[in-house]
Amino acid sequence: MNSPTWMGYIYDDMLDDGYLDDASFDYEIQRGESDISLDLNETNWAIPADREPETDDDAVPNGVRFYKQFTPSYSYEFTNSGINQPLEDLNLAEGFAMREQVCWLLLAVPTCWWDTYKDTFHTDLSNSFAFDILPATLDELVDLTAASTYGYRLAWDDQFPTLDDADNDGLLSKAAGGVDPNDSTPDTDSDGLSDYYEYYNGLDPEAADADCDGLIDYWEVFYLTDPDKADSDGDGLLDSEEFFHPNWRYPYENSEHTDTSAPSCAPDNASYSGGWTITYMYEDDKPLSTLVNADALLIDGDDDEITDYYEYVYGYHPALASELSVLSLNSTIETASGSDTYAAPGSTINYTAVISNELDSRWAYGLLQVEQPVDTVQSTQVLELPPAGTTTLSGDITVADIGSSYATSMTLRAG
Repeated sequence: MNSPTWMGYIYDDMLDDGYLDDASFDYEIQRGESDISLDLNETNWAIPADREPETDDDAVPNGVRFYKQFTPSYSYEFTNSGINQPLEDLNLAEGFAMREQVCWLLLAVPTCWWDTYKDTFHTDLSNSFAFDILPATLDELVDLTAASTYGYRLAWDDQFPTLDDADNDGLLSKAAGGVDPNDSTPDTDSDGLSDYYEYYNGLDPEAADADCDGLIDYWEVFYLTDPDKADSDGDGLLDSEEFFHPNWRYPYENSEHTDTSAPSCAPDNASYSGGWTITYMYEDDKPLSTLVNADALLIDGDDDEITDYYEYVYGYHPALASELSVLSLNSTIETASGSDTYAAPGSTINYTAVISNELDSRWAYGLLQVEQPVDTVQSTQVLELPPAGTTTLSGDITVADIGSSYATSMTLRAG
């Protein structure tokens, strides 16, 4: 608004408060630009408690004459997450209707009258504010996306720069001149050991089971076995066979990285693997069993001169000394004449063998062979004995007829 002309001051009664509060104002926050329609006297003005007289000595209005607080609001919905987002096409509209003093010099006589001035002004708010709109979930907030061949950035805005260590594992990405094999995850091979730990401890961060023994590197570190040697102590058992352990790729439960599949080189796909069962006693002729573990760093953990491999084969406790006893054999022979010492040429010798499996928790598979003479096999029979089982086998052989008496031997061997 402009100050009155000299003609307007002649009509100074038009400048008093009685006309000023006829003005109407309103404010809107708008998407786009729209006019606000107002007429005079549509705004309820408040009078300041300390309002001065209407004008000073020069007929200039003194201070604030009327006031009103306007609180326009607008619900603006951002459709996407991102940083530094503007308020697109948003404006503050100021609409008004007020008295306008119109003055003309008519026939040398100054003449003034009232008119109504209406308009709407728009102030662009698009670049007045910038908002960082976060994703709806924490997972989306930290989600990564590829920014280059080896580099990653936060996925929820294209403006984010490539991160030097996107997975926060302590290794710089290859894009930043580092050695991290995959900067989108702190554990590239999902073995429970961070890439940083594996790199600086001489492990392969891209191989969960570098020595292919069925035991992931996490457990190799836990049990102090050699992650680059499938059989750390050289006893014939894989490290994964020596002790009971979870048989899945990722060792921790309830994690976003959880991978319960068995390692690619695991001997089986059970949830747990390793160790073996032994029978430690009988109760009412029923065997009672328990699981035992060996020391993957010792060939013979109990110093009984039976290596852990054979402790496993025969079902012995690898930490308690054992005496090797697998089969027992009791046999009898009888010739056709009833003698157990002499047989006529061309006659038969009958034999009976009682074979017992001395192992409490292993089946015994083998052969019963009859030799006559030594190293000349005359008969072979198959053995299949359950734990602590016994079987009786019998048969006969024919003595060679060579026309004269001779000394010979007959051997029954089970194994």
